[in-house]
Amino acid sequence: MSGRRVGGPIRVAVLATALAAFLCVKLLADGPQKSAAPAPQNVRLPQTMPASAPRRFEAVQVSAAQAGSQGPAEPIPPGLVENSPGTTLDELSTMALASNPHIREAEAQAVAARALAYQAGFYPNPTLGTASPQLAGNQTQYNAYVIQDLVTKGKIGLNRGAAERLAREAEWALVRARFEVVTVVRQRFYIALAAQQRVKILQGMVGIARKSLNIGERLLKNDLGTRADILLLQIELSKAEAELRNALTLSETGRRQLAAATGQFEMKIARVEGNLKERLPDYEMIAVQRGVIARNALARSAEVEIARSQYVLRRAEVEPFPNLNMMGGYQNELSGSTAPQNQAIYQVQMVIPLWNRNQGNIRAAQAGVSTAVAQWNRVQTELANATAAALGRYQTARQLAERYEREILPGAVRLQDISLTLYDNGEIGFLNYLTAQRALLDANLAYITARESSWTAAAELAGLLQSERFP
Repeated sequence: MSGRRVGGPIRVAVLATALAAFLCVKLLADGPQKSAAPAPQNVRLPQTMPASAPRRFEAVQVSAAQAGSQGPAEPIPPGLVENSPGTTLDELSTMALASNPHIREAEAQAVAARALAYQAGFYPNPTLGTASPQLAGNQTQYNAYVIQDLVTKGKIGLNRGAAERLAREAEWALVRARFEVVTVVRQRFYIALAAQQRVKILQGMVGIARKSLNIGERLLKNDLGTRADILLLQIELSKAEAELRNALTLSETGRRQLAAATGQFEMKIARVEGNLKERLPDYEMIAVQRGVIARNALARSAEVEIARSQYVLRRAEVEPFPNLNMMGGYQNELSGSTAPQNQAIYQVQMVIPLWNRNQGNIRAAQAGVSTAVAQWNRVQTELANATAAALGRYQTARQLAERYEREILPGAVRLQDISLTLYDNGEIGFLNYLTAQRALLDANLAYITARESSWTAAAELAGLLQSERFP
């Protein structure tokens, strides 16, 4: 038997493995591609494999490139096709807004701050008392009086104004908490979705790698293959199984993290339902940065802090002006004394700002205003930087995904086709052909990673812009 006749049947194992990438692509694609000559869906093995038929398996020698010419390679479907419905992003976002403890904590703090602002507007209560300046004897006296502090220079209004700004900051903190939670949910949703898609592809690869090994073992039993070919196929199967186990672990971990992000960490998420290929908007750097600075709750809270610090400064400036402490009442003196029996009493007190004129607090409040202004500028800078970084990640990931769609995936398919032709003509060896087959699988997985990165960066941008709708 010539070396060429032995090479033809052995090539079946390689070709079946090569078909794996294409079948995974077609299995996970949006739908069947229109073509006059569809690629075969199943590989039928004959009952016997005579050595005199080196091209017995020519029917399975359909390269990924030839079958892929019917349409562009699409390793990612809009959603997995299972009988049970998956959990959507909208459902998870609704759960998070209703259950996440971070939001509940921020809500309670906002309620407390608003209550303190309400309390700050009340006038001080009067004091009611009674006394006896002289007890027993012929000049026994009894009185009753009311003491009231008269607040000057609008101090109560300034207190309330500062407290209301603090309450407003707490409300903006609640807005930040909401979008922080929603952003994490969005990012983890697409991480879980990408992990789910990797599992789908690797499951198909493991199945076909196992079939390829079975074919190789049959060929070896009929003296049409070598032990080296079997070892190579076993290595490929072991690698695919290891990658699948890792993908399953990461998928389960991602779903658990997604459940924790909603606040319901014990919730079981069997699968998520989404579309990694959905088109995302184009972002323009300057416009997005301006939008973030104008809309983000962190910037708005910094603006409110400037106003609050100005109220605090004004309040410190009027503190030296004393309040009046006034007392008025009625006094009765028992009969027998020379004084009249019915008497009126009053008292007026005030603190004289002789030494303490609140100088230190005024200076601290002035520094507080400067701090608030500097903080606002810092927040703007940090938001602009975070926006630029997120937008850079988004654009690079999106560009990479588009490059994979336009060039890399079709190129990997063409490489598969060329390698098949060269191997069929005896111009390259088994390892070279196996390398081409592996390149197609790696391109599919890298494409998923690029799409995952673009979605997580887009979710971060939506969080910075505080967009309620996403995508």
